[in-house]
Amino acid sequence: MPTALAPEILKEKLKRWKPRSIQVDFNNGVSTKDLKRRNRFVEHPLGKFSVIETAIPLADISSGRLLDVGCNAGYNSIHVAAKYGFG
Repeated sequence: MPTALAPEILKEKLKRWKPRSIQVDFNNGVSTKDLKRRNRFVEHPLGKFSVIETAIPLADISSGRLLDVGCNAGYNSIHVAAKYGFG
């Protein structure tokens, strides 16, 4: 993920929100995998998304509204909104 922050500054900011649930790698060499993490750390959070993507015709219903009723950080919802234009 792109960032303009220096590695030391970014690490300090990230420490405020630990433990982490997902791995985020930044272009300045910082990775959340190096910080305290929850027990079930997900290194590839969109790994299961391909199952959902084949079962739901997201392209056919794009530009609509999307409700995420799951838990965690909402990375699947963010991905769907960005890829298919959901609001």
